[in-house]
Amino acid sequence: MSLFASILVPLDGSVAAAQSLGCATWLAARLDARLHILSSTPRPLPARDELARLRVPEEHWSLVELHQAPAYPGASILAAIADLDVRLVVMSARGAALNHEASPDPAAKAVGHVTRCVVERCSIPVVLIPSGYRESLPWETLLVPLSGEVAGDEALALAARLGAALDLTVRVIHVSE
Repeated sequence: MSLFASILVPLDGSVAAAQSLGCATWLAARLDARLHILSSTPRPLPARDELARLRVPEEHWSLVELHQAPAYPGASILAAIADLDVRLVVMSARGAALNHEASPDPAAKAVGHVTRCVVERCSIPVVLIPSGYRESLPWETLLVPLSGEVAGDEALALAARLGAALDLTVRVIHVSE
């Protein structure tokens, strides 16, 4: 069984969120993982309609398993991680709600509220696709920032395993205040 046998991609129909799908599809193929797409929606649609609304290219439809949840997106994502035994989340740093200029929180410019909820409460790795991402696949390297904290050591161990599974060079950079 693969280290990352199940990958979750939360999508909201925005262009920003859809950018994470190319990366997730590539990872799923390389890691021989099942790819789950989650849409938080008050009214579930037929799968074909929802996949089209979420901007999933038709050639990927047979490669993904669609899940639609009626709850708040952050709660839906966290529940899906547990329910589907997800081992990796691939999501955009910001989704449909892009009005971060009005927020007094500087972190809101980097990640949206749903992404922040997932990153802060999730116990599995989350790959964030930044705003303005230009797809460049296949990956050749992984960059791991380390600060000397225990969580950084865990991230390095995980990155080393992911790098080995994807045949990537893992680079480490020390960061400090």
